[in-house]
Amino acid sequence: KMETYIKNINKLETSGLLLQLKYILQKRHKNTQHLQFLYNAKKHEVTPNFLRINLPKRYTLQETKGIHKKLLQHEIKKQHYNKTMINSKLKYLHRTLLQKLHYIEYETVYLQLEEEITNSNYELDQKRLKKLNKLIEIKNQTQQQPYNSKTTHQERKILPLSKRSKKDITTPTDQHTGLQDTTYRIQEPQATAVNTKKSTIHHPHHTASYTKTTSHHSQENENNYTSTTTHSFPPRFTNLSTLKLNNEETQLLNLGHKYAPQSSTYSPYLTAIDIEYQLYNNPSMHYIKKEIGEIINRNQVSKNEKSHNHTNYRSKKIQQTLKKLKNKINTQNIIVTAADKNAGLVLINKNDYINKTTQFFTENNITILKRNPFNKYNTTTNKILNNTIDTLQKFTNTTFLIHKLKNKNPKTPQLYSLIKLHKPTKPIRPITASTNSPTHYIAKFLNNIITQKLKYKSPFSIKNSLELINNINKLDLHHTQFTLVSFDIVNLYTNIPKTETLHLLSDILYNNDDFRHNYKLDPLDIDNLLTLFKHTTNLDFFIFNNEYYKMTDGLPMGSPISGLLANIYIDNLEKKISELLEFNHVALWNRYVDDILCIWTGDPQNLVNFYNNINSLSKIKFTIETEDNNQINFLDLTIHNNTDNITFNIFRKPTTTDIIIPAHSYHSHNIKTAAFNFLFNRLLTIPLNKEQYDAELNTIFQIGINNQYSSQYIPTQYIS
Repeated sequence: KMETYIKNINKLETSGLLLQLKYILQKRHKNTQHLQFLYNAKKHEVTPNFLRINLPKRYTLQETKGIHKKLLQHEIKKQHYNKTMINSKLKYLHRTLLQKLHYIEYETVYLQLEEEITNSNYELDQKRLKKLNKLIEIKNQTQQQPYNSKTTHQERKILPLSKRSKKDITTPTDQHTGLQDTTYRIQEPQATAVNTKKSTIHHPHHTASYTKTTSHHSQENENNYTSTTTHSFPPRFTNLSTLKLNNEETQLLNLGHKYAPQSSTYSPYLTAIDIEYQLYNNPSMHYIKKEIGEIINRNQVSKNEKSHNHTNYRSKKIQQTLKKLKNKINTQNIIVTAADKNAGLVLINKNDYINKTTQFFTENNITILKRNPFNKYNTTTNKILNNTIDTLQKFTNTTFLIHKLKNKNPKTPQLYSLIKLHKPTKPIRPITASTNSPTHYIAKFLNNIITQKLKYKSPFSIKNSLELINNINKLDLHHTQFTLVSFDIVNLYTNIPKTETLHLLSDILYNNDDFRHNYKLDPLDIDNLLTLFKHTTNLDFFIFNNEYYKMTDGLPMGSPISGLLANIYIDNLEKKISELLEFNHVALWNRYVDDILCIWTGDPQNLVNFYNNINSLSKIKFTIETEDNNQINFLDLTIHNNTDNITFNIFRKPTTTDIIIPAHSYHSHNIKTAAFNFLFNRLLTIPLNKEQYDAELNTIFQIGINNQYSSQYIPTQYIS
């Protein structure tokens, strides 16, 4: 039944999707409050009026209470089923909206709707609470009275399921905006099964099977088998260092950087403190406090009873190996870092790591500083924030905004490097960790102002590969000869000129009359915003290897506003590109950050001229790649040129590993399923033919089995 819901959702425009989001959030709120009411009724041993039926007088009070309890348990079970259905719909709606909205836009709308629903249901929630208190009061009064057959019989009034009001029963055709409230199921009437061991999953017209074979890297599995797939994945870690690894250390690293061993210092007291803090921020959940305490105690008893089982032994063995490996890494001056493009871990000699990073500094005009500029910058940040807080307050109703924008314990941003294993010389990609910087929260707030309040949209940029597919499918390429071309911007952030970009931002702010009118902004407010933007871009220093460095130009790497400002500058550059004479041969120009896909309808010589011209317009430089064998790889797609139309397949870079969170990693179940949610969602949304679909489905099974998930478990995520 969820299949019908998905089909109807896919027909809706953004406005309809937002209405549906509001409706589902409303249902979730009512379901949550109703469940809380039922659990409280169960706790106080009272029966809600809508569950009462007339029982013959021969029933004893004890029998009546037993029937009360069973009906209440049945209703709780039913509401939990409804909760599962609501969450499934909300998850699919969440995915769909994120394809149409920026995640910050979605988050803002989501929070506003939740607040609106909470406020609009306040009286109803209070009424429900009064009902509960009334039931408890009646129960207490009855217990104080002497036994009376008449009153006892009245206490036995419970409405049978067959006589309940229709509004108390969830019907299979409960409709809103033309959508049915139905059960989730990804299956068409004429579907054929995709068989796995003791498991069956469905797709409208595809059949596939998964066969276990031997993996290129050996891994311990719950069933003690090793597996591989038809897709060839690279190693999960790369050792570029002189460090010699034994078998146990190799097996540990092959678990992947997402693996978390079970803590050897688990403390039920620390867990209880963490949960108490969470409950403090969620008063509506206080009623489960006792139950959570019992779970923690049971878990501790279980850990004590099973201190010598296999799982505990394996965890201790991993902890011992990890401790030895850390000691070897520290004593031999080895750096462990991530590889670029999701290529796993890299072990590299510290000197090589430092040399590669400082070489990047030299090539990109990043200079060393004699002293740390942090204190001066932090003091200036506080002064500017105090002077501009009135302007920022116009964009929110949040009280004490200044305290939320100040970082309580600010630090100098730290730079670390990812290794580009896919390049011959294995250069680095620098990343600046600025979440603890003085202006991190200010930058996030400024980004929200431009993207959500002003609603700035890049004319040529796309959010994801699905938007690219939709844009391509809108083109009429029949009887048109074209070439697939990709452009890549070289070192985007370090080559964006700050001064020119801030001038472009100034024009956007001053020229948007609706924005200034809606938020009652005067020229001083605009100047304040520009001052804040300028100051946040001045966070162009960082620490690396105990030395302080400064960028001579470019945007701060890791700042929440760098992506926005880079977009503004590149948008202006793309406007100039679109005015070139050769742009008449461009049928499509879509950019994702610094990667551009172009559909070129001109001849090769015109393409060469176009490429030379776009590289002469600014400091920004492009590289170019044309289709090979009538196809080109872009983002996570392989795009095929079929002469008069375009088809797609899923693409994995040669460096992409099969690493997801392993089944026995010390993570919650919801976190473990996130990877499957992504993989299956992509499988279902990208238009693939039968052969491509089957191959990708097999690859997903490979990834799961290579990470110790059983072939029986994986299909459950396909329909979750």
